[in-house]
Amino acid sequence: MNMENIVRIEADYYDGKTARRRPATLVVADGAVTLGELDDLDLTPIPVSQLRVSARLAGAPRRVEFPDGGVATTWNDAAVEQALGVPAIQTLAHRLESHVGFVLLSLVGLAICAWLAYDRGIPWLADQTATRLPVSLEVSMGEYALTSGDNLLFSPSTATAEDAAAIEKLFEELKAKADLPEEVRSHMRLELRDAERIGPNAFSLPGGIIVVTDQLLTAVPDADQRAAVLAHEFGHVARRHVLRRLLQSSMLGALTLAVFGDANSLAGIAATFPSAIAGSSYSRDAEREADQFAFALMKQTGRSPLALGKALEGMEDFIRERNEEKAGERAAKGGKAAEAEKYKRWVLPDYLSSHPNSDARLKAAEEAAAQP
Repeated sequence: MNMENIVRIEADYYDGKTARRRPATLVVADGAVTLGELDDLDLTPIPVSQLRVSARLAGAPRRVEFPDGGVATTWNDAAVEQALGVPAIQTLAHRLESHVGFVLLSLVGLAICAWLAYDRGIPWLADQTATRLPVSLEVSMGEYALTSGDNLLFSPSTATAEDAAAIEKLFEELKAKADLPEEVRSHMRLELRDAERIGPNAFSLPGGIIVVTDQLLTAVPDADQRAAVLAHEFGHVARRHVLRRLLQSSMLGALTLAVFGDANSLAGIAATFPSAIAGSSYSRDAEREADQFAFALMKQTGRSPLALGKALEGMEDFIRERNEEKAGERAAKGGKAAEAEKYKRWVLPDYLSSHPNSDARLKAAEEAAAQP
C-alpha cells in the first residue's frame, strides 16, 4: 500500500439498522475504502466502484452508501471528490443552485406563483367547489353560524312588532320575485337580532339565512331603502358569495398548513367563523355583483335602485352621529380632547366598513336608476 496515496475523510457512520450515529474515518487507498475507528464491524476493504456517492448539494452533507446498507456522511466535499473520483459538478441541480442569478430568479418566480395562487388560483377553485356543494350542506353551515353568532355577537331582537312585521313582509315579497333556484328559495329566512357591537348591518349566512340588526332598522326607517338592503343580501345568496369566501379562507389555511406546518391557521378559521361572517368582507367584484342583483330586483318590484344609495347615506349618518355621541361621552368623562377627536374618527365594525367604496356604489345606483 502506498502511504502517500491514502486519503482520510472524517465522517459519521450509520449502520442502516439503528439510528445510532458514530464518528468514523473513511480510509481510501488503492481504489478501496475501509472504516477506521470502527473495529467492532470488522469491515474488509470495499472497492470504490461498489459505493454510491450522493451529488453535491449546498447545505447538505455528502452520503457514501455501502453495499450492506451502512451510510457514512461527511461535509468534506473536496476530499470525497478527490478520493472517490466523483466529479465536482455532476448534476444540473448543483450547477443551478451555485448560480446566484438563477437562485434570485427562482425566488422571484416562486413569489409570483404564490401570489397568483392566492389571487387567482384559490378564488377560482373556491368558485368551482361552491357550485358543486349541495345546498343542504350550506344550510347546515348557516345554522351553525347563526347559533355561534347568538352565543358570541347577538342578543334577542327588541324591534317593535310593527317593524318586525314590515321587514318580514318586504323579505317575503323580494323572495317571491328574486331570480333564485327553488331549492335555495325554500330555505331562505329572515332573522332579526340586536347587535350593538356590529351596528347597523345586514348580512347573509350560508344557506340563505339573512340577519338584519335592530340598529339597521333604526338607521334606515324607509321601506324602500330597507328593501334595497335586503335585495343586496339576496344577491350574495344567489351568487353563494358567503360559501365562496369561507372556502377561500379554508383553502388558504390549508395551503399555509402545507407550506409552513402551522395547524393554528386552520384552527383560527374555525374560531373566527361567526365574526368573519358578520364582517362580510367580500371582494369588490362580489359587492358589485350583489349591487347589480339588487338594482334588477328593485326595478322588478317597482322600486328605484337609488334606494340603495340613500340607505347607504342613512347608515353613514347614523354611524357618524353615534361616533360623535360616544366621543362626547368620552370627553365628558375627562378624556383628552385629542383622544376624543381620534375616537370620533374611529370606524366601527358596521355595514359600511365591510362594504367599501360607498361613492362608487352610489354612482352605480344612479346609473342603474337612469336606465330604462
